[in-house]
Amino acid sequence: TEDAKQVYDFIEMGTPLFVFSRISQPASLVLDAISPPSVSALSYLVADIDTGDVFLEQNTETIVPAESATRLMTTLVANEMIPFDAKGSKKKTPDVPGFVDWMNAKARSLDMQSTHFSSAVSTSTENVSTADDLFRLTVYLARKKPFILDTAAEHPMISVSSLAIRGVTRRVAIIVMAPDNAADSRALTDWF
Repeated sequence: TEDAKQVYDFIEMGTPLFVFSRISQPASLVLDAISPPSVSALSYLVADIDTGDVFLEQNTETIVPAESATRLMTTLVANEMIPFDAKGSKKKTPDVPGFVDWMNAKARSLDMQSTHFSSAVSTSTENVSTADDLFRLTVYLARKKPFILDTAAEHPMISVSSLAIRGVTRRVAIIVMAPDNAADSRALTDWF
């Protein structure tokens, strides 16, 4: 287009550009009139992956150990950073300290400001995150690497569902920051 030609003629080679693409979004829903369910988790978030609409939240910036964040980030970083040959075999296996650095770098690139990994082992209580940060990770995975979210049953803090809300199908992330969160996840899903 003529606009693109003007930009090309104006900037120097190597100048970073931000490209905005207008994507049609479903209309926002108002769910304020619906009483929230009883949930025991200290922190949770229910939000639309595609629009960012937050339907329900509580203490989303509270930092807690996050087993699911570790598992998802390990899978994501392994998928993006470890080279594989044509047969699907690893060309090299990263040392654990280097791999954890990659995990933290990826978290920073996704603006997961409160997330920190000390280990690639999901049971480490030193690996921490927030519901807000897990939502950022979930949105990235839903848009760029949905096959990683297909293992959601293995990540009890995060569930992603396509839910019909007032006749509109929405991809909804339910993030519950609690060790025993199955009942809370069900209550939040049933809330719709």
